[in-house]
Amino acid sequence: SSGYQRRIHGGINTSANIIMFSVSASVGAALLGVHAISSKRFPWLFYVPLFLAFCLLGEIYSILPAVKDVLLHPPTWKSIVCFGAYLVILALLGPILPGNLHKGVLLKDGKTRITYKVNGLYVFFVLLLGCATLLKFHIVSPLLIVTHFGELFWTVNLYAFALATVLYLKGAGKVDPFSVLPPTGRFLHDFVTGVQLNPTVFGINVKFFWLRPSMMGWAVLNLSFMVAQYHLYNTISTPMLLFVLFTNAYVVDYFYLEAYMTSTWDIIAENFGWMLVWGDIVFIPFFFSLQGWYLLHKPHLHLSSIEMAVCIVMFLIGYSIFRIANKQKHDFKNHPDQPVWLTSHKPKTIGKGRILISGLWGVARHMNYTGDLILAFAFCLPCKFESFLPYAYFVYLLLLLIQRQWRDEEKCTEKYGAVWTEYCKAVPWRLIPYVY
Repeated sequence: SSGYQRRIHGGINTSANIIMFSVSASVGAALLGVHAISSKRFPWLFYVPLFLAFCLLGEIYSILPAVKDVLLHPPTWKSIVCFGAYLVILALLGPILPGNLHKGVLLKDGKTRITYKVNGLYVFFVLLLGCATLLKFHIVSPLLIVTHFGELFWTVNLYAFALATVLYLKGAGKVDPFSVLPPTGRFLHDFVTGVQLNPTVFGINVKFFWLRPSMMGWAVLNLSFMVAQYHLYNTISTPMLLFVLFTNAYVVDYFYLEAYMTSTWDIIAENFGWMLVWGDIVFIPFFFSLQGWYLLHKPHLHLSSIEMAVCIVMFLIGYSIFRIANKQKHDFKNHPDQPVWLTSHKPKTIGKGRILISGLWGVARHMNYTGDLILAFAFCLPCKFESFLPYAYFVYLLLLLIQRQWRDEEKCTEKYGAVWTEYCKAVPWRLIPYVY
């Protein structure tokens, strides 16, 4: 129908602008609010996201018909049921499929460890097989996601706010003995940052589970752009292929080493409130897929052999730093005497073995973030430099990780005291040696 085609060729063509503006404004405001209520500092840096969003107001105004057609479609009962089914299927596959049991790090009481079933990779492969089956037998259209983006976007937002509300009501007024940051009693702060460290719903550790629909949703969105490009133009561009290969390799690696997530700051220290709930299920899949939206209607965008090689090398460098840093941290938390490199030497530590200063953690204090940023830039590079839009993802991640690094260091100062000060003297660089 003409309306259907208009949503494809009119709406999607401007969706990158729409998504960037919508998510940028909301996340920028959220960051400002969270930092304002959780810290006495209010750095100028957090005006940048809102400034970027306001710079696009004129462009957004010029495409209001497309905004109305694509983004302003409210949730429908069908979209609510479908996304709910997606969550239920993933929740059921976790206990059913085989997987190793992994004990997490010691919690605040010094003796409790949570046991996680790490089988996300199997769940992901079953999900992909199910999606491929639905496409193969024409049960769903290859353009399903891109033509119903508005309903999907707002439906996922609805679920995020609903879950955050349930978690707040479930934990408000109760003392979580494992929480590093106990509730303050201020509604906005506690709703945003959470009141429980590891809340459960129907016996499911929601924080650990929630990353599955997040990361898998990101992968499915990216794959849907590639499938839609082929359906519309009978070709898949090299930039699209590289983007999808990079991002899905990242997701496969994430679930292959899912046990490493159990020692990350989000799992061991951050309460699970709106900030993580919304960030995981909305921000990650919808904003991180911005490059796919941008490339969808550029089937003839060409990369030379040198440009392809630069993209691949950048990805491999970022992946290596990101993966090695996280592996060294995970191994140190679980096996403190295990060498961080392929040697027989014990890792160098300070504070009676409390803080690792060997390996990449002796190069800079947040090398895992450095690797993540290089990876983010590699995800953007296939889009070339015709527009700022694909790089909005990298700019945002840069701001987010700088803010995260500040928060991490504040919490580490509180936790380790003089030992953290000693570590900062031994390793003065935060992200980039000799630069920052």
